[in-house]
Amino acid sequence: MSNSNQSEKTKLHWLTISIGAVILCVIITVVHIDNYYSSVMETFHNRMYQPLSTIDHERSKEKLANKERLNFLLLGVEQRAGDIGRADSIVVLSLNPSTDSIKLINIHKDTRVSMISEDTEGKLAHAFANGGVEMVVESVENLLDMELDYYVQLNLTGIADLVDSLGGIMIDNQLDFEVDGVHFASGELHLSGTQAMRYVQKLADNPMDDLTQMIRQRQVLDAIIDTASKELTIHKVEVLLDFLLENVRSNLHVDLMKDFIVNYADVHKEVSSYMLQGSIEEMDGVYYFIIPDEEVEKVQHMLGDSAGEL
Repeated sequence: MSNSNQSEKTKLHWLTISIGAVILCVIITVVHIDNYYSSVMETFHNRMYQPLSTIDHERSKEKLANKERLNFLLLGVEQRAGDIGRADSIVVLSLNPSTDSIKLINIHKDTRVSMISEDTEGKLAHAFANGGVEMVVESVENLLDMELDYYVQLNLTGIADLVDSLGGIMIDNQLDFEVDGVHFASGELHLSGTQAMRYVQKLADNPMDDLTQMIRQRQVLDAIIDTASKELTIHKVEVLLDFLLENVRSNLHVDLMKDFIVNYADVHKEVSSYMLQGSIEEMDGVYYFIIPDEEVEKVQHMLGDSAGEL
């Protein structure tokens, strides 16, 4: 894969997950202006806050207060009513206030990992189905030999409802194509929620090559952010809030959100992203993405001594 394609791919993985954080910041800004903070934050706490036994929350809170490096797990899942769901996008976000830098480590969803609590190995995407976000955290910490402080989980299937609630989105389609009988002509298109999800559907024959899907995914997510942020109304605020409450979960307590925004507001001067490299190997008829030890060492070097090794 070329360097340009690799760079694009890492950016797109980030966009898949970051929409929840972007909209969250919009909501927090609006509720501050409207003096609506207390009641909304209470709702956030009751619906969105989900602590994990696998994370030392007191230690994470201490690191946040002291403006130390924080490591987030950003997790995009496809989850429907009555469905356990599966992880579709896994990113480690490392924030370092001492250098005002952000490091994004993208992990292939088919990476073979050890699921310690179940004494087995399998794909990282399946860790979510087997043990939820706790098992994903456990698996990623073990894979990278690092400590995770917080997670943000976004249900990608809720994006269709969000698009419909915003009245649809406009995208500039560069390629005339068809998906499951739905025709997408080239040029400016107005998409409903269902059409938007069809638009980003993977078309590549190679199940390991999801670049085409993510390029379209980026268009859709950019369009959502653009539509949501223009002429912000009470209706849009309510739509965004509903989306967050239904589709975003995190162990970042609402009481810490203001401290996080203040303490880490300037951590953006240097932003870099990296996709963990590896090879596709077949084991017992199953194809896995295998990450060599030297790749883990490379990530530890990129993050520095204060990465938070276990």
